[in-house]
Amino acid sequence: CCHSDRWIALNASGLQADFNTKVFGQHLATDVVFKIINGHFRGEPNKALVLSFEGGTGSGKNFISDIIAKNMYTKGLESKYVKRFIATLDFPHSGKLEFYKTELRNRLMAAGRKCGRSLFILDEMDKMPPGLIDVIIPFVDHHSEVGGVDF
Repeated sequence: CCHSDRWIALNASGLQADFNTKVFGQHLATDVVFKIINGHFRGEPNKALVLSFEGGTGSGKNFISDIIAKNMYTKGLESKYVKRFIATLDFPHSGKLEFYKTELRNRLMAAGRKCGRSLFILDEMDKMPPGLIDVIIPFVDHHSEVGGVDF
């Protein structure tokens, strides 16, 4: 089960240390992100954890996501509970929107059934076909569960 400390255990001191020593010029962002993640692991609030990092290429969005995964999951980015979607790789054709919607919804549900504390990293969201991001709204909204799965 993913809920054992064997697979998922927030290393709060490691997260704070990595933010302080590896991320430069983003202290406002890292302070807020640390507080939100730490609070989430204490059960505040009881809903899906959603973070949105915005900025140009090279501003550190993926780097911060990688640090978060490393400090939340025993195997970091290699954990089976971490899923990275890259818009230009996973959803490259706007003509396949309905297929992508079904595929993304199914993958989110399957991962959520496997582990309610799965981490989904959506990279290059601005390049996703218009309307695809709407699929995640039920998963991140204030619902106790979606389709019988607690996110």
